[in-house]
Amino acid sequence: MPRITKRIYDFEESINDFMIYCTNKDLTKKTMKSYESTLKLFAKYLADEVNIFTPLNISTKHIKDYVEFTRTKGKYSYVADNDSLKSNNPSARGDFGKEVSMYTVNNYLRNIKVYFTWLYDSKVIKNNPVVQIKAYKHSRKPKKEIKDNRFQ
Repeated sequence: MPRITKRIYDFEESINDFMIYCTNKDLTKKTMKSYESTLKLFAKYLADEVNIFTPLNISTKHIKDYVEFTRTKGKYSYVADNDSLKSNNPSARGDFGKEVSMYTVNNYLRNIKVYFTWLYDSKVIKNNPVVQIKAYKHSRKPKKEIKDNRFQ
């Protein structure tokens, strides 16, 4: 009798399912684009750096390591696919390679948390690896003084 093997639920399939869920929630295009690009970058990092291809094998440490990787890699120096290199030409940007802001890091982390919470709530994963991860604290840049030119 043939043995039935459990199929692998890879990142591409899970991200597609998550995006369908987001569409059904009627999220804005901007939010959905942010989710999708963040998750594709995360999946690429896991495939390239850790050799993991499914969300079923992710631990809290993997997510923390990715956040640290994101903080130190520099803007636009890591892309999800070659098509974005052609369309965005990141090396021509004035801020290429500069430090990634803590706002961006926290946004990535927030997007990853939403994704893994969805996986957990959907019973795809048994343990939610993002529960223990908190957003990074960062200082706000003071706004330049606003002047009313009418009274000068």
